[in-house]
Amino acid sequence: MAIEADPRLFDIIHRTHDLNGLSGPLTVRTCIATCNQELIDAGTTKFYVGEKFCASSLLGARKLKSIVEVPVIGLPELIRERRANVLIVDVEGAETDIFNGSPLETVERILTEIHLNRIGREGIRDIFRNLDALGFVYDPAASAGSVCGFRRIEET
Repeated sequence: MAIEADPRLFDIIHRTHDLNGLSGPLTVRTCIATCNQELIDAGTTKFYVGEKFCASSLLGARKLKSIVEVPVIGLPELIRERRANVLIVDVEGAETDIFNGSPLETVERILTEIHLNRIGREGIRDIFRNLDALGFVYDPAASAGSVCGFRRIEET
């Protein structure tokens, strides 16, 4: 399952899936999945669409093209419903909302791009602390550059 806030990317995600010869069903939901209860309760939020898709964000966009209203769903419920075991996160600075202590019971591994320019060093520290509290440890073998891998600490 892919969650993508930018409605322009829906068809591109499907084409990329097909071009790479991936098998199995692909579900793409155009929405925001978060642990931020205020956003979940609101039901929708503004998404700032940049001229380049990689500049789009909940936090504003460089070279703003438009603002769209997108649905918001709860990430913990989605993870439980899908029994997701891997979480890949590239949310252009909203990482701190996802890793805020909300339960990620079935998740075993996480890959997340860290956006230092958006969240600062304090935000990075918050992510690491919050994931530690949830039983995750930094995984250098799954990390490169601004992408950090984490794995659940195995219970003994």
